[in-house]
Parts: sequence; structure tokens; C-alpha cells
Amino acid sequence: MNSVWFYLLVVSVYVVGIRLPEVCKTKDEYFFAGYCVPSCKSIHPEGRYSAESSQRHCTFNPTPYSRSLTLEQRMGECPIHTFSMFVSWLTYETVAKKFIGKSPLEYDFMGRITKCGEHWRVVNEYHYELELINSHAMVTVNEVLGVAVISFRGTELTIKNDRWDTVLNDWIFGDLKMNLVDCRVAGNSTNCGRVHEGFQLHYKMLQPAVEAQIKAFLFAGYKVIITGHSKGASLSTLSAVATISKNPEQSSSITMISFASPRVGDQDFVDFYNKVVPSSINYQSVHPATFFCPEVHDLVTTVPSEKRGFRHVKNEKYIYFGNPNDISGETQPPIVRRLVKLIPTALGCHFQQVYLDGLFKPESVNEHVMLESKKFLEEKNFSRCGRLHAKVC
Repeated sequence: MNSVWFYLLVVSVYVVGIRLPEVCKTKDEYFFAGYCVPSCKSIHPEGRYSAESSQRHCTFNPTPYSRSLTLEQRMGECPIHTFSMFVSWLTYETVAKKFIGKSPLEYDFMGRITKCGEHWRVVNEYHYELELINSHAMVTVNEVLGVAVISFRGTELTIKNDRWDTVLNDWIFGDLKMNLVDCRVAGNSTNCGRVHEGFQLHYKMLQPAVEAQIKAFLFAGYKVIITGHSKGASLSTLSAVATISKNPEQSSSITMISFASPRVGDQDFVDFYNKVVPSSINYQSVHPATFFCPEVHDLVTTVPSEKRGFRHVKNEKYIYFGNPNDISGETQPPIVRRLVKLIPTALGCHFQQVYLDGLFKPESVNEHVMLESKKFLEEKNFSRCGRLHAKVC
């Protein structure tokens, strides 16, 4: 039933336009994978970037960090998981290098990451488009703390600048391409099970650039957080297993934190991932049971179906945080609040703000599906029909 939601979103919009090649407008851009990418020189004229001629991408060269501290010691009072979710959200807003050189704190209007210090800045972005493929990642670093964050954007939702065709391609030929295929991100000679075809295709477009950047940070003594929301969480899962499997001696320097991730691969992939990636957390949002409604999980975290062989990776954590349909707040116009309340709870649980607000209140995070909630449902004897109507809550 859950998978049906995704297919219903596509039925009326299946006829899409494929993006045609563009001519880059300035000499400071080069054409790569259907997209005009700013050259290394135009990104940062001070020479902190090096170009990989074979892949035509740029790598930021960080200042070496020599202190032997754990990630928690380096981050201090900065809430690691909240900061990771905030950067993941910011990744949705990045287009054509507009955040290069800026600090995420400039966009922290609700004071979620005020304890994270002043030295964070976005140093790189990768955005590749090739007909039906649309992938994006952002690189944020604090050279004082020796910490870098690689964040992957989820499914593109904006239809600004006549990008509706790209958005639909992202859904149809990425998220909905749910076949299990051989895992190839860890190298052709490595058996890492089977993974979601669309997610692997989107990650492989970014893989050379992202892995070159992560290696630059690791060799400079940095701790690296790989993160993402929704489809971005799936790409971060693939990125973590790909990078660590090729650099096992650096496994303690990489942490994967995902939010609202769909299932990425089969049980063989999960077993391989759980063995290779030592530090990993998979956050999922859950709407608590109420008097009228049973517990409702973020819809995206329930697909693709386990019946098709898909499984979640280890260390699932659940965020129980109020009614996701209230996140628009009283500051929004009445019409916006009414429209938001029409969104089914299972989809409302997927909003980035639900994850941010839940993480901001540690008491909302639970290691397991709440036993109290399960007991409550058993006492109320909710029927399958009642569960399906949870969207009215």
C-alpha cells in the first residue's frame, strides 16, 4: 500500500521533458554531464582548489589538522546530529554554487546551531545532470575544529526556473526505479549485495568527485560526517559504504548520519554495510499514537517494501515529535496552514522541520519503536482500516 503513494504521484505527470544540452555563458564555466559547472579558478581564485582533469571536478584542499581528538571532542557543545540535519536541509537550497564561502549559521533563523561556532563555511558543491539523472552534494567544513560535512540533497522539489521537467525526472527515474541490482559502488571486485537501481545510478554520478573530496579531508586529519535527508540519506548510505570499503584504515574518521532514508538495499547489502561502517545512525520520524489514531511512520522510510527484498541498515532511531501537520506555525498565512493540514500524516512526518524540531528536543528521540505506543494500540484494538485512516489526525 505504501508504494502505491509514490506511483499515484506519477500517473498524471509521466510525460516529461528531457533537458537539452546548454551552452555555457562564460569562459569560467565548463560543460560536464549536461550542466555548466564553474571552473576551479572561478570558485576560489586563491588556489585552495585542485582540478581532477579526468573527471573535470574540483577538490577543496583543507589546512592540515594535527590534533588527535574524537569527533565529539572536536564538536564540543555543537549538537552533531542537529547540525547534520540542518546542513542536509540547506543542501536542498543550493543551486549553482551560490553558497560557496558562506556559513550555515547565516541561515539558522531559529537558533538551532548557535553553539556550533563561527568558523563553518560551505567550500564546494557538486551538481550533475545528465538527461534523466539529477544529483547534488554540498561540502561544509570547519578548519579550526578539523571537521567536514558531506551532505547529499534529497529529491528536488522546487519548480523554480522552469525546472519542473528535472523534478519529475528525479522522481520517476530516481526514486521510483526500485529494482534491486548488483552493488557497484564499493568496486567491481567487492560483493556488497544488491541495491536500489535509481539511488546507485544517482550516486555514481557524484562518486568520483565526492570520494576525492573525502580523501582530501581524511589525509589532512579531519573527521568526516556523511549525511543527507530522504533520497540524500540513501546516497549518504552508499557514499559511506563505498568510501570506507576502499579506505578501511580510515573507518574511525567517518560517521554516517541519515534522516528519513528509504530502504537502500537487500539483506546482503545491509550485512556488508553493518560490517564495514562502524559509526552509523539512521533517523526515522514517527507520529505518536493518539486517542483517535495509531502510530504513523514517515512514509518514505517504509519504502521500497520489505516484500521486494529491501531492508534498512543498522542503528535505527525514532523521532517522536507531535503533529507534523502543525509545523507551518502561526506565522504562516491561514491558507498555507489549511493546505498543510490536508497532507497525510505519513507524508507530513517526512518534512525536514519535523526532524530538526525533534532532534532539538532530545526527549523526542527513542532507540526503539515505543513499547507504550504498541501497548496502547493493542488495548484500543485498532483495525487495519483505522491505520489507513491515520491521515485524518
